[in-house]
Amino acid sequence: MRTDHASSLLSLKRPPMLVEGLIPRGSITVIAGPTYSGKTFFALELARAAALGEPFMGQFPILPHLGNVLLVEQDSPAYDTGYALRRMLPPWFSTDPERAQTVPLYVSWHPGLNLQQAVDVSSLISSSRSLSTSLGLFNTYGFDEDTGDFYQEHEEQSINGCSLLILDTLHSLHHADENSNTEMGVILSSIKRLRDQTGASILIVHHAGRSKLGPGYAPTVRGATAIENAVDNIFQISRNKRSGLISVHVEKARSIQPPNFTYTISSRDDAGIVTKHVTFKSFLQAQYQEDDTHSPDTSAKDLFMSFLSTKSEHRRSDLTSWASLNGVTDRTVTNWIMRLLETGKLLRSRQGRETTYTVPPEEK
Repeated sequence: MRTDHASSLLSLKRPPMLVEGLIPRGSITVIAGPTYSGKTFFALELARAAALGEPFMGQFPILPHLGNVLLVEQDSPAYDTGYALRRMLPPWFSTDPERAQTVPLYVSWHPGLNLQQAVDVSSLISSSRSLSTSLGLFNTYGFDEDTGDFYQEHEEQSINGCSLLILDTLHSLHHADENSNTEMGVILSSIKRLRDQTGASILIVHHAGRSKLGPGYAPTVRGATAIENAVDNIFQISRNKRSGLISVHVEKARSIQPPNFTYTISSRDDAGIVTKHVTFKSFLQAQYQEDDTHSPDTSAKDLFMSFLSTKSEHRRSDLTSWASLNGVTDRTVTNWIMRLLETGKLLRSRQGRETTYTVPPEEK
């Protein structure tokens, strides 16, 4: 047991970061969303960026050589994972095997892996600790005090251990009742053990559940509340089927305040190599646009429209509370309301704090 004076905590700074401004090192993060919302792409992009030391999504810096990255892929067959990685990794990863071997990226399949079993958890810990990637030979210089001469040596440098462990998906890694706090508490304890004994940051790919606040509100993670309580960060991900826009909403974060953001994915074929292009726009700065296919916050606007349809009359305070809970600025909601009033899809009565908005019967 360690006891320190409270004053010693005042000089502590924020924790070291795995992904600058987004994910602290040594944290447990959940990325949750519906089927085909882009959860695995998010995980693979994080794995790619961390292994190459490149910015995540081209926006969030990552320090190079932080450690090995291990993707435990239980949800997709090897072919699907390989196909996705071919599209995301640089061309030389396929054409230059020697250079590719210096990239600390690994994929693991554990048939029947069950995080409820201590022996399986120990096996995964052992696999993570045993990872080692050679970065090649580097020149080092020394000084011989007897002769007074400088000398040169070749020293091999390597990356050992695991800095990022990705579990895809949580459901495929246990046989517990996801709605049981007791049973999921065992799973979360195993994941914390993985984190503590490997020193790795953990990313859990999980499915979204229904909103606990009712229709019109953002969904949360599926299953027991023990999941939300035990992890450090929760990112909700959703995709607009028409525009392809993907929205990431930060539902929970510790130590830092990551931004909400949106992005799109596009590909082009260049001599057989498919590359991806990701464009970020601030979720909070996005404003309502009449054309849904070009709106950078379509998912939030859809949730807002769904919320309005839950009852015929809303006070201004209702809309302000909704905006706060869903990470949308009051200005954005005001812009939406003005458009709806202009088009007759919403009616306003009273003034000031007593302002009430009514949905016409024909718009329900």
